[in-house]
Amino acid sequence: MTTTPERGSDPDEGGEAGEAAEATLGDGLEELIADVEEAIEPLEATVDMTPLDHPHRLLLVHAHPDDEVLSTGGTMAMYAEKHALVTLVTCTLGEEGEVVVPELRHLASDRDDTLGPYRIGELAASCEALGVKDHRFLGGAGRWRDSGMMGEPTNDRVDCFWQADLPEAARDLVAIMREIRPQVVITYDENGAYGHPDHIQANRVTVAAFELSADPSYAPELGEPWQPAKLYYSAIPRSQFREGMKALAERGVETGFGG
Repeated sequence: MTTTPERGSDPDEGGEAGEAAEATLGDGLEELIADVEEAIEPLEATVDMTPLDHPHRLLLVHAHPDDEVLSTGGTMAMYAEKHALVTLVTCTLGEEGEVVVPELRHLASDRDDTLGPYRIGELAASCEALGVKDHRFLGGAGRWRDSGMMGEPTNDRVDCFWQADLPEAARDLVAIMREIRPQVVITYDENGAYGHPDHIQANRVTVAAFELSADPSYAPELGEPWQPAKLYYSAIPRSQFREGMKALAERGVETGFGG
């Protein structure tokens, strides 16, 4: 804080009185700052921010907990650090995931079948580490179940994401798009990066929602139409993927990707 002389006063005038005034100002400054901080802290806690308060908004659609880190973690962390609004939508709880930690194998779908709720906690920790403050489950937590790998019997479950009604799932995502109003949307390519049915379905749902969100005749009750400027597919260069598989094989790790 700076002070200026009163209009018409002499800045050199004052002598001891000026020094006393300066001392008084110095003594009260810390108290003033403390009072302001005390008033601001509860205000910051109650300010109702809206998506449009963020000039940059990014929406990512992933199939399972951990996918956000495996393919777009760096992107999410970078934009979160730059104070963009980063919204993560996860389509399933990842109930069919492989459990490699011996102490947690009882969570697997062929035993207690409680892996999904456990992974909610893992996902929350992931978002905290990445700096992502806005996370949603498509349709709500547990609406769609992990379908498992392509060709598995779990693909046929009526509640799995692979069997999801496309218009219903797209509608849920349109509601989020119109609320967040992202400039950029990111998901997988048409093959879901490596053919996982939930990744493929995430692509289908995202592409459909990307188009429907801008249609003023579509579900006006979901909010004002919004057209994101860009839709990106996450990708890994084949050369980088091969190097990663080679490194894992050299360490005796079975990846299931063969040659």
